Amino acid sequence: MKWMRRGVLVLLALLVFAALAYAFMPKPVRVETARVARGSLSVTIDAQGRTRVRDRFTVAAPLACFVQRISLRAGDSVKAGDVLAEVRAQDAPMLDTRARAQLQAA
Repeated sequence: MKWMRRGVLVLLALLVFAALAYAFMPKPVRVETARVARGSLSVTIDAQGRTRVRDRFTVAAPLACFVQRISLRAGDSVKAGDVLAEVRAQDAPMLDTRARAQLQAA
């Protein structure tokens, strides 16, 4: 009789444990489903921002020239196609002589 009472208590404890485990189980999340279809996807993001200089670069040209005008200041925003600086080429004596000779020959 004692072992039967113990068995009932163990069974009752297991039922309480199972009920608590079931109560704290996470509930399924509702999601929206759809059929998969092949097609194009176009996403556009329009945003504003500022850039910071991480690295500095030296831009060099194979010809001697002067930077005539820089119309921007540090922190100014730019977009594609904006003129950053204007350069003026120096008169190269060798090129001038060659150009004159070609002009006279023509």
